[in-house]
Amino acid sequence: MGIYQGRLALTRYRLLGSDKPLKIAKLNEYLEPFKAKPLRLTTPASKPLSFGWVPAAIHSDTLAAAGEAWDLSHCRVNNGLLLRCRVDKRKIPGSLVQLLARQEIEKVTARRSKPLKRAERQQIIADLKLDLLSKVLPQVSFFDAFWRDSDREILLFSTRQQTRTVFDELFRKSFAEPLGLSMVMVEPPLLGLDEAAWIAKTDAKDLMEQLTLTVPTPFIPTAHETVLIER
Repeated sequence: MGIYQGRLALTRYRLLGSDKPLKIAKLNEYLEPFKAKPLRLTTPASKPLSFGWVPAAIHSDTLAAAGEAWDLSHCRVNNGLLLRCRVDKRKIPGSLVQLLARQEIEKVTARRSKPLKRAERQQIIADLKLDLLSKVLPQVSFFDAFWRDSDREILLFSTRQQTRTVFDELFRKSFAEPLGLSMVMVEPPLLGLDEAAWIAKTDAKDLMEQLTLTVPTPFIPTAHETVLIER
């Protein structure tokens, strides 16, 4: 879901780790390998799901018309960066795969004296799926996120699990890992932490322990979550 569609659903993240100022030039270096490639229907696809960064909606049409390259300087809005991701999803109907696979297996079996082994059948199905995938038109969708880089906060304009999964992987590989930052989705009981608690590492840990006593079901931070709070 984009922020220009008349409805708004949010998932909030905090970035924990280094508090050094972020430089646009360095961020652009991290961005480049994860930009979405131009969509060309003549190029065979090899994956059912692909995604990458594209220009924010406020500049995409202008940049495309001018044929200009883009970077994060085009995404600056007020006190943050408006990020947009394009998702290309290709889906092959299972009934079609079954029908064509059965026909292909029967054809190969007819030319042989011995029945096909399980591994050979699986290879035929895998090759068939790859061939079909290259012929399927993608379902293209977009979603937006606002990165308040100075406040180490991200607002993802969606609550769908698939969108969260894609965003988490893309942002983590693009920026969080190179910058040595950890992404934490802010949801119960973390919603109980105020701004001061996120900044003060010791206080945050104490508050986390108190929050475990306030939720209806036991919330016991894992070792990984505890490390994130202590960083």
